[in-house]
Amino acid sequence: MWPEKDHARHQTPENLLFRPGNTVWESRKTLHSLQKQQADRSTMQKIDSYMNTELLARTRNWSDVREILTLALPPQFLEHIVYAVIDDTSLTIFADSPAWTSKLRFYDGEIVKVFNRNCKVIRQINTRTVPAIEQPQARI
Repeated sequence: MWPEKDHARHQTPENLLFRPGNTVWESRKTLHSLQKQQADRSTMQKIDSYMNTELLARTRNWSDVREILTLALPPQFLEHIVYAVIDDTSLTIFADSPAWTSKLRFYDGEIVKVFNRNCKVIRQINTRTVPAIEQPQARI
């Protein structure tokens, strides 16, 4: 028998397939599972190569912007902000209605202060309206 310590350290396909006491069936089953794991790894590498790194960066950026907006705005405003994006020194905030867009304009100065203090220099804030997506009604 192999010492347990050595077996755990050297788990190559050959060691897994031809361990003492393994039947042919167990060896084939182990080989099949190893081949499947290798195929899964290559599939994941292919998927990762197709992912848009710019889109991933924007998603992370949106969560950071949202965190900073929580410092600058009252909580009820955050429910009505659909999205916000930073381009160079301007911040564009998209609200779900014209009423909330105009209310956001009153907080422009506070938003600029908080952004300049916490992360990036913002010189201009644009507010836009994007209608909220309505949920479809259930058919009964």
